[in-house]
Amino acid sequence: MERQLSEDERIRLKEVLIDTSVWIDYLNGKTNKQTSLMSEALGGDLSVFICPTVIQEILQGISNNDEHDLLKEKLFSLNVLSIDPVESAVGASNLYRSLRKKGVSIRRTNDTLIAFHCIYYNVPILHKDRDFDQISAHTKLKIFR
Repeated sequence: MERQLSEDERIRLKEVLIDTSVWIDYLNGKTNKQTSLMSEALGGDLSVFICPTVIQEILQGISNNDEHDLLKEKLFSLNVLSIDPVESAVGASNLYRSLRKKGVSIRRTNDTLIAFHCIYYNVPILHKDRDFDQISAHTKLKIFR
């Protein structure tokens, strides 16, 4: 079950972290609800964030060196949410463990790293991955709408 945000919370959503699942569709030219929201965010007055895990997931899929370097430059022009690697590893592992205790299975552990960044900085996430909906239902993770 997805946690619903209050009207005040929705109004305050002036920031967003865009997950790899949306970036992949966007970079492949796919049009859907999430890529449309991403286009609006990139072209609007929102602060768009990224975290190291998303950077890695995006860049490891780019085989052409020139495209890789150009995209890396563009990604680094965004606001990067960075946490000490040990703190993020421990925080994400605690998040994963707490969800497991509640009977929630997260398919990809990288999703807990990304979610931990969002929770730590109180930044909502734009995604196309059901793991984040499950995390949001049991934590303070906010979903960007």
